[in-house]
Amino acid sequence: MEFQSAIQFADAAIFAQTNRHLKTVELMLMRGAWSGQTYQEIAATIGYTPEYLQHDVGPNLWKILSKMSGEKVTKNNFRSVIERWCASKLNYAKEEAIVAGFFSGYNQPINNGISQGTQCSNLAIAEIAEITTMDMDFLPRCSTRSATTLELPRGQVPIDSNFYIQRPPIELHCLEEISQPGGLVRIEAPRQMGKTSLMARIINQAKKQGYRTVLLNLQLAERGIFKDLNRFLEWLCASVGQSLQLPNRMAHYWDNFLGSSYNTTVYFEKYLLPKINSPVVMAIDEMNRIFQYPEIAWDFLGMLRGWYEKARYGESVSNAFEKLRLVIVNSGDIDLSSTMNLSVFNAGLLVKLSEFSFNQVKELADIHGLYWDDSQVQKLMNWVGGHPYLVRVALYHIARKDITLPQLLQTATTQFEIYKDHLQRQWWYLQQDRELAQAYSQIVTRESLVSLDLEPALNLESIGLVKLINNQAIPSCELYRQYFRDRLHS
Repeated sequence: MEFQSAIQFADAAIFAQTNRHLKTVELMLMRGAWSGQTYQEIAATIGYTPEYLQHDVGPNLWKILSKMSGEKVTKNNFRSVIERWCASKLNYAKEEAIVAGFFSGYNQPINNGISQGTQCSNLAIAEIAEITTMDMDFLPRCSTRSATTLELPRGQVPIDSNFYIQRPPIELHCLEEISQPGGLVRIEAPRQMGKTSLMARIINQAKKQGYRTVLLNLQLAERGIFKDLNRFLEWLCASVGQSLQLPNRMAHYWDNFLGSSYNTTVYFEKYLLPKINSPVVMAIDEMNRIFQYPEIAWDFLGMLRGWYEKARYGESVSNAFEKLRLVIVNSGDIDLSSTMNLSVFNAGLLVKLSEFSFNQVKELADIHGLYWDDSQVQKLMNWVGGHPYLVRVALYHIARKDITLPQLLQTATTQFEIYKDHLQRQWWYLQQDRELAQAYSQIVTRESLVSLDLEPALNLESIGLVKLINNQAIPSCELYRQYFRDRLHS
């Protein structure tokens, strides 16, 4: 049996079960397994790490295929199981079709007691169609007959979404870090680059491992909480305790003479963490908000750094902080240089999310049912780069037929409409700093690289407006160049 035929058959069955098509990385893993390659050989061919394929993609894929075929599937027996399964399904479909008089020219009822006009099931017809109308150029594209339901890009990509694009080996490295005593993951990127979506998947995997999880979003905290350090840390202790379903016992551990950072440390070390019999993953989203309050930020980050050192270097008598794993998500909207020196931001695993690669953009186009050739993918990337949100918005509206790719690329104001909220937010950031706006004005009016002072260059990079190449700046994408050039010189 040909690989393409088997995979197209399997993809249709998997879609019926899970409402999603096979992803490109899954298809490539299956192709390698079909040929008897090792994980290392497959990884070298497709640009992923062997660990990511073996410990993340593989187990989930083999589980789905096992459920589909009714037989345990591994990489080693994948081909034989799929060939047997396809053969059995094809034979069944042919037999049912023959009985109904719909195969090989039979138009008369068969001598089996089935009345004339009885039709074979839709499943049988669909299965025959899958086998007899093969598109031999199928891989790695999936049939569009049952296209994935489109998903409006907004906020976190849901855990079960088909539209989340893996960024190996980032996901694997994050999971490895939080599996370590006192693990710390710092996720940094401009807004709408996928930070919260990655954090959600770390939390989800932690739950699957039996860890307790706490999610704190600093954007949800009232402004009054940031008035002083003691108020903020009381809020922190109360919020974590509530998430862990533990009664508030701060009155028993709080001593105003010792200071709020010390009290908070004691409360975690002597009460919150000992009450939990598993590791605790505490994720702090929108950490950048605290930098608006430098007097709080300095002490808070120093406290977190102290917890990290207690866990990693045995400074805690009870070793309670070995249970605590931190995930800190920070947008690049505020310059961190003034608070970096002694902060938690020079500890743990730093993850800086970058733009999607060409292959990742093409995979996302496939998921939207567009199946573009390389030139179409490149045209989109020339316009918006590999910015995850900008790419997804374009593909969503093109797949919905709200706009075509040529229309998107036209140098007219109408193509900015689908990015209206995003562009207005970036414009607002520039308006808050006149010098920054002047620096960006130089960049968008020149076709060549522009040399800037270090501070404005880093600030523009932190909000995603420029790319730095040897300390020289260019606009992150052509969309930004055209949009901001018009406004900065109007």
